[in-house]
Amino acid sequence: MKRSHSFINDDAFLAAVTKVYDDGWSDYARTWKERDDLQSEEWRQFTAAVKPGGTVLDVGCNSGRDTRQLLDLGYRVTGLDVSEQALRLCREQCPEARTIKMSLLDLADLKEQFDGIWFSLRPGTYPIQTSAQCTGRP
Repeated sequence: MKRSHSFINDDAFLAAVTKVYDDGWSDYARTWKERDDLQSEEWRQFTAAVKPGGTVLDVGCNSGRDTRQLLDLGYRVTGLDVSEQALRLCREQCPEARTIKMSLLDLADLKEQFDGIWFSLRPGTYPIQTSAQCTGRP
């Protein structure tokens, strides 16, 4: 897939994104812990559509907050994140979840099927400076 960014290549882009998350994973974990997105309409729709016992891919699982909630509701969860530090914390909090270190840009390489994909990162849910650091643009 052709990607649009100002980096020399996709590896440089992924390295920049990974650095942002590796350097700031504890800030993200603290921010997400304080949010109450699990009461959102999207969460209600997701849990209504995917029945407990189903398989869920938690894209950008970070510290495992949503992974933990999904596990507690009876889902079989695979957490995916680009940050090894975030995955370490997710594994500590959710030892029964499977985790994969992978960029969401490479999801097509994941040759598995899931009953649902939970992707909680939306525009506006991460610090503005992250956008600039990841894109290489001010």
